[in-house]
Amino acid sequence: MHYRDLVSIDTVSLGPVALGRPFHAALVRIGPRDARSLPHAHADLCEFCYVVRGRGAQRIGLDWQQLQCGDLVLIRRTDVHTFAAAPRSELHFINVAFAATAWRDFLTLADIDASRRWDRQPVPPLRRLSGDDAAEADAVFHRALARFDDRPTTVDLIRFWADAVALLDRPEPDVDANRPEWLTRACTEMRLEDNLREGLPRLLELAAVSHGHLARSMRQHFNATPVEFITDLRLRHAAALLTSSADPIGQIALRCGFTSQSYFCRRFQAGQGMSPRQFRDRTRRLVVP
Repeated sequence: MHYRDLVSIDTVSLGPVALGRPFHAALVRIGPRDARSLPHAHADLCEFCYVVRGRGAQRIGLDWQQLQCGDLVLIRRTDVHTFAAAPRSELHFINVAFAATAWRDFLTLADIDASRRWDRQPVPPLRRLSGDDAAEADAVFHRALARFDDRPTTVDLIRFWADAVALLDRPEPDVDANRPEWLTRACTEMRLEDNLREGLPRLLELAAVSHGHLARSMRQHFNATPVEFITDLRLRHAAALLTSSADPIGQIALRCGFTSQSYFCRRFQAGQGMSPRQFRDRTRRLVVP
């Protein structure tokens, strides 16, 4: 299934403050004819999105995350993303955005361990809901939408967080139950910046298997070679750093494990369709202050 990027959506851009309220809520509608847009991020905000109708996708860095009715997504502060409707379809979702610092304080106070797992995932955490769970999510998000129009309080936001977290953390079957535990652990640890800089030798060290065994396992479970997997992680991390930091591009390349800035720029251009400098300039213009 192929998706087109779409124009920047005014209802997603929140402005410096959510009109003096503790959160912002909106029903966003995207049609299949919407034209090209640029990826964007929200410097000081996190968002929950719940799909109430249709099908589409969210582009995160270099990847597409498929979306359908009943999907609940948590978009983190550094996620560079854009939405698109599926061909001949529309994508309708309720978006609830709030201050990232307040969200982090809530997670700490509530001692929600799952938040550390959510932060480590390469794409935003997504839960595909159905049946009673979907009906519950629909009620939670429509209630937040109604409260936003009626001067919500911080208590309303905390109640929404508690309900949304409970839905997001519902258990779901492992999409690859046969994946070896050592491989899952090693690939998760490789998302840390220090490990990314060391590259393939560090992945082999974490996996504690031979190069041949690692290559066969990664091809089977990730459909990628170890080098392809690492390069993809590096480019994703670079996209987040370009949006969220003021580091020079050469320094970002080094932080992500690219010893050559020119090679980094070529790979980034191939994946994003623009240079790192263009990506930084365009995404920063779309970042909500």
